[in-house]
Amino acid sequence: MIPLDDELAETAGRIQSERKKTVERWGIVDSIILATARTKGGKVVTGDEHFRDLKLDTVMIK
Repeated sequence: MIPLDDELAETAGRIQSERKKTVERWGIVDSIILATARTKGGKVVTGDEHFRDLKLDTVMIK
């Protein structure tokens, strides 16, 4: 479990603001997942098409 602290919440908010402009149906949970990966130095491993353009942050499966 990773707590949703101030740094993570602020990062997720910034991501949400930007991604909602360009990605249809991008949700706050997507932003929290991406913010967690970025703040903790990890990558998102997913098959979710919302993440396809985020090549530096994402490992696509499928």
